[in-house]
Formats: sequence, structure tokens, C-alpha cells
Amino acid sequence: MIPPAIAIIVPVFKHPGLLPEALDAALAQRGGVPIAIVIVDDGCPYEETRTIGSAYAMAEERVTYLRKRNGGLSSARNFGIDYALRAWPGLEAIYFLDADNRLTPTAMGNAIGLLRQAGVDWVYPSIDKFGIEWSGNYQAPYSRLAHVTFDNICEAGSLVHRRVFDAGIRFDETMKAGYEDWEFWMQALARGFRGRCHPSFGLEYRQRAESMLRDSNRQRAGILAYMREKHRDLHSLRNLLAWEHEEAPRFALFTDAGGEVQWFSDVDAAPRRMTLDQHAESFAAEEVEPETLGTPPYAVWLPAPAVAALRQAGLLANLLWHLQRLCATHQAVAIHLEAARGAIALGLSVQAPASAPIGFAAGQAALREALGAETPNGWLAAVAEDADSPQLGRLLLRFPCAEEALLVGAYAPTPVATAARLRQDHDPARRRRWIWRKAGATPAIRSYADYLAAAVGADHVMPRRRGADGRRHIGFAVPDGIADGVGRVAAALAAALRRTGCATHLFVLDRPGITLGDGLRDAFDSVSFLGRALPKEGPHDFLGQRIALSGDLEGAEAPLLGLLTELDVLVCSHVPALSAVLGDLRKQGTKVVGHLHALERSALGRGTGHPYLALAFEHVHDLLLAPSPALVDWLRGAGVPEAKLCLLPPAATLAITAEERDRLVTARRSRRKGLLRAALLLGPSTPAPVVEARLRLVAATRQAGLPIDWIAVGEALDGKLRRRLSPLGVGIAETLADAVAAADLLLLPEAAEATPIAVRDAQLLGCVPVLPAGSPAAGLVDGGGALLVADDAAVMPLLRDLAIDPARLAGLSAAAAEEGAAAPAWPVAIQAFRDQLDRWLPAP
Repeated sequence: MIPPAIAIIVPVFKHPGLLPEALDAALAQRGGVPIAIVIVDDGCPYEETRTIGSAYAMAEERVTYLRKRNGGLSSARNFGIDYALRAWPGLEAIYFLDADNRLTPTAMGNAIGLLRQAGVDWVYPSIDKFGIEWSGNYQAPYSRLAHVTFDNICEAGSLVHRRVFDAGIRFDETMKAGYEDWEFWMQALARGFRGRCHPSFGLEYRQRAESMLRDSNRQRAGILAYMREKHRDLHSLRNLLAWEHEEAPRFALFTDAGGEVQWFSDVDAAPRRMTLDQHAESFAAEEVEPETLGTPPYAVWLPAPAVAALRQAGLLANLLWHLQRLCATHQAVAIHLEAARGAIALGLSVQAPASAPIGFAAGQAALREALGAETPNGWLAAVAEDADSPQLGRLLLRFPCAEEALLVGAYAPTPVATAARLRQDHDPARRRRWIWRKAGATPAIRSYADYLAAAVGADHVMPRRRGADGRRHIGFAVPDGIADGVGRVAAALAAALRRTGCATHLFVLDRPGITLGDGLRDAFDSVSFLGRALPKEGPHDFLGQRIALSGDLEGAEAPLLGLLTELDVLVCSHVPALSAVLGDLRKQGTKVVGHLHALERSALGRGTGHPYLALAFEHVHDLLLAPSPALVDWLRGAGVPEAKLCLLPPAATLAITAEERDRLVTARRSRRKGLLRAALLLGPSTPAPVVEARLRLVAATRQAGLPIDWIAVGEALDGKLRRRLSPLGVGIAETLADAVAAADLLLLPEAAEATPIAVRDAQLLGCVPVLPAGSPAAGLVDGGGALLVADDAAVMPLLRDLAIDPARLAGLSAAAAEEGAAAPAWPVAIQAFRDQLDRWLPAP
């Protein structure tokens, strides 16, 4: 006997009547490829199986008959694999032929030729069924994404190179309900192996009304859950996004009227580049062969300078995410970009702004519909005529960038120009489907993004994956941006971590805009908005706190899961509704960190605030950050495990040298005596009653004739409040740094604004913070470098006393500067957190 190149494993159990047909087909192989056949009798109770198997083995030297104790299909295949590898050391490949199926004479010759090509580890067939007849086209380029998220696109009857088995891959013998072949391919994928379809393979698959496969389909959900859990790394979003980018890009980006087209999913990965003609050819071919050929499901038209500006601002991924979501409710979207100084603002589905659109986006279905019309109509006509249309949504994004980056030149890409080119090839009558098998066996290329989103429970997934750059990716979720106290702490922590090499990402979940404070513009690699308000509380009660669980977020769960993807760590700062989806994010492999600031008290003295929320969701938190030993002790006493507690002492955010700090402190002492300078910090989260109280206080000092020069921090003010401050003679310092450098006092109007970080920033420059006795930072100021007040009524008398007692003010300022200088810097403050990151995410 010539040593075989291929061993055909034929497991048999209760199919003795069909076995001869399968064996005869295997023995009839031609094409010069030596084969051996191994019959594995899996303890079949029918005597005919033993008789037939023994007879073939005695009559044909290429046939071996083995009998074993019943163990199931996986066990039988593994038994045959191990025997074949031992019996024929030079074996090249193994094929699995079920006893009720058959092969055409050229099957092995066809498959081995493809298997011998580089990069092919197994060869699988398109499916041709007899009995109940059906034929399906599986000859699309092999897709790992489709194989993992859609269905088992590779039949068990595949020719597998021996290197797969040499890697230790075998069938899972615990899986006796079916889909064991799907799980086998998952093992192969996890080891980096890949398959390829041979459209003329030659497998003939017998289909009857009832079969093991139909039994498996009845138990599909449970079996798939087992496979997902077993192969969690394989199903990770990082893998799925990388495969989507490579195999089925989500976006086609047009950056000039007639040049190249970029296909991509991941905004940080290299795109696939092609000419407009090549794109048009694929677009037209998809009309007749959507399961084999195709173009991305979303088309985006934006000039290259605008794309570069968005990328530099860290806004490109979120812009594309919102365009996807708008394309689900509109046929197309007009993109308006405007330059803004020191702020970012997002508007969705707005009325046409004053600026003309700089770009557009459309889903492929809408584009095909527009091409099919005799004359341009609907959204395409609205674009051509620069008109409004109910079919045309609008997205307005204002962000810091150079004005020239947003100029629309003569060669700017437009849907109208692209449509004219696509229409040249868009004639289905000129095209014919030559593949006779049915479409639908594998998904259309344009639907891959939907399968990816479904795999993580999202509606649309952010087009960005972590890990490609080797950095740790850390997200910061805040409610209102970075101008208020909570946001400033998050930005300062992000900036400190970014200086250590981490990639940091800001997620603003309640407001569609933020103000960028001085020194904080470089804190984040990217900025993203959810674009909708979240519920402030839910219908459930936990220790007196109203909390929301999954299903209570008014449909926001799926957008949140799509937005907050691909993070190594997510730091959550005071976004109560987010807690409802943290468990799902954690399943994606994200470490969840709760950043707590204070244990607050209600008007009746009852404990309240976010520490209680953290207790309700303690199970899904990997770590809780607390600014003080007292809060760490409270959490420990409330039952939080020691391993989940981390002290993060507050530090100043102002990035100044020691020499500059000394200069500013000295300058304050040399100012004209008899004039008290007081700064107000009114953030976007400041309640309206508190704002009114501050305005009344300023007015009262004016009426009393107190020599006070009032300053408001502009980065926290909206236009309406600015206009109300002007008649009161309140000056504007655009940043907190400017304010505390100029002011003697920093008046913090409420406990939520009186954050430790604001106190440290003020003290660093000798500015004396005035804060409520029950504020988060009250425990920091036992050295006399701050003033504590019992309530609002105590503020006016305090201002009156300080205005006439410059010596007391000078002493307070000196004490504040001393405390500020002694406070730990951020590199020291974050050390414990960095140590935890090292344990979670060791350096490669």
C-alpha cells in the first residue's frame, strides 16, 4: 500500500445501511492522491455495522475498521485522528466523512490542491444536499467574523491539514448535542488557523426530515452559550472589530471628488485604499452576488482636511458612530462642522444651521434606492439643490480647529458626483448571477456590522479597537463634561495617566457639549458623546437611594454598550444610570472602576450619594477610588472587600513650575490693599437655586458697598449666565487657573462643586477656598488654609470681616499656599492606582 496523503475518517453509529455508499464513494477517488479510510464504529448496537466494516477492511487494504466503546461523534472522530496520525507519520491531511454522506470522485483531488496553497489550513465545501434538496453558496472569502457571530459556515466534511492536529486541536467530547464541528473550528481560529472554500469540492450531504442537526438546532441557544464561554477571548470585541476591519469594512470614505476611496472599520487602523472605479465595480457586483462581493454598508463624504482635523481632535470615531445611528432613522445625513474656541458641542437632527454642510453620509440601501430612480429625488435631490428634506438628517459639530480645515473646495466629495459614477455600472439587466447555488448561506457583506453589534448587545459599535498600539486604553465617563468639579477630577486623573503612556478617552453621557478648561485639552486622546439624556434615577430603592437596573434606561442600554466599547478600564464618575450596563461591559473584558468623591448628607442628615450607589452595584466594580481615608474606612465597614478599595488623594491640576507659582503668590501679596478679590465657580451641574443665591450674594455686596472685586470662572459659564453677571460688575476669568491666580478667595457654592481638586488648585496659588463644612474637601483643610461655613447665611458676614481685615486674609493666604505646596503631586497621588493597573494589565 502506498503511504496515504489523506486519511478519510468515517465515524458510524446506527447507519449501517448507508455506510457502503459512503465507503464506495471514498474508494472511488481519483486524481493521483493516495488515500486511506478509517472506519470508526462508535459502539453501534447493530450487527450490520460490524459486518460491513469488517468486510471492507478485509477486501480493501486502504480500509481500516476500528471498533470502540460508544462515546459520541466527537469521541469517534478523535479516535480516528489519533490512529491515523500514529499509523501514517507522513500523512498530509485528514478528511471527515459522515456515514450518511458521499463524495464525488474528484473531491479529494480538488481539495488537496487548494490545501497546499499558502495560508490555507482547511478546505470546506459549498453545501449540496440531496434527499431534501438544497444548495447553498459558501464561496465568499473566508470570514472569521461571520464564522464566529453568524453561523458555522464550514461543514464538518472539510479537508484539514495535519498541522491543525499537531497543534493539539481535537473535537470536544463533552458536546454530544451537536455543533461540535463549529467548536472545533473555533479552536482552530483561536490558534490562528484559517480555512478557504472550494466551490467545486464535491461533498454531497444527505438531508432528511429529522436528523442530529435538527436536534442540535432545538438546543442552539444553550450550545452557543457554552461555546461563547469556552472561547471568551475569541469572541472578544477586540477580535471581532479587527476581523470586521479586515474582512468587511464598515465605512467607505470619499475625501475628494474623483480620487481614492478608503474602506475601514477601525479609525486607528490602516484603511484599504482603492480607486473610485474599483469601488464602483464592487458596488455593482454586489447587486447580483451580495454574499460573495460587496462594499461597506455606510458611505461618508468628507474633505481630507476636515477628516484630519477631526482625527487630531479625537472626534472622528464618535462622529462616525453618530452618523451610523442617524442613517438608521434618515436616508442620509448632512454633516456641518464649525470651528469653536475652547469647546466642543454636538447637535443631532437639528434644523439647518447657518453654515453649509461640509459633508454627507448615507446607508448603502438608501444610496441604491436613489440610484434606481429615473431622476434624482428624495435625499439625493436635496443634496444637489442644497435644500431641506425630511429624509435628510443633520449633524452639527463645533470643535477647536483651524478655520481653513473646514473650507469646502472645488474638489470636495459629494454624494451627487459619486452617484453619477456608480450609476454608470448600476444596471442589473447587464449583470447575471452565474452562481447557481442559493444566496443566504453566508451573510451579505453589508450586514457584518449588524452581526458584530448583536454579538455585544449593542445597536451600533464604536469603530475603534484597543490594543493595536500597545497602550492601556482607559475611559472616563462623566455626566456633564470637565468644567465642573467631578469632570475636573476625571480630567486631572486622565492627564496624569496619559503622561504615563496610557490612552485616555472621555465619554460625556448627559450633555451634548463640553467646555475645555485650561491645561485639560491634552488630557484625552478622544472625546465622545452619547447624544441623549440619561435618567437621573430609577424606580428601585436601595438603602434610600433610587437606582436604575437594566431595562430602566428608556432604551439607552444598547447605545451605551455600543459607545463604551474596547476599553481596558472604564472609570465611572457620578453617572448613576451607567451602573445598569456595567455588568455587560465587564463581560467584554473591561475593568470597571467607580470614582467616588464624598459621602453626602441630606437636609435631614441621612447618608446619601454615590457611595451608596457603589454599594448597590459593588459586584460589577473591580475597584473603587476614594479621595480620603475616611471614605475608604466607610466603604470597608459597609462590606466592600479590601482588594476593591484604593485611596486616590487629591492633587492640584494646575501645571505650573515652582518658580511660576512663587511669582504668582508674591504678586498677590503686593496688590493694592483694601480690595478683596473673590472668585465664583458655577459649573453646569450647579442647581438653579444655588446660582440664584450666588447672584443675590453679589448684589448684596454691591448694595452694602463692600470693596469686593468679583470674578467668575468662564469655562463653567453658559452665555445666559454670562449676560446676567455683567450688570453686576462680575469679571470673567476664562479658566480656573486665571481665577485663582487673581483672586484672594474661591467661593465654592455647594458640596458637589467643593471638590478636593478645586481646593488644591486654589491653595496651590495662595487663594483661600471657602466651602461648606459638609463638603467632600472639608477633611483636607485642617491646617487653616481654607474657610468652612455652616451655610449660605454665614458667607456674607465672612466677606464683610475679610474685606476690613487684610492681615487675617494674608495669614489665610499664606496657610493655603503652604498646604497647597505640601499636597502630593499627581504622580504620587496615582501610584496606588497605577500599581493596580500593572496587576490587571501587565506590560508585554
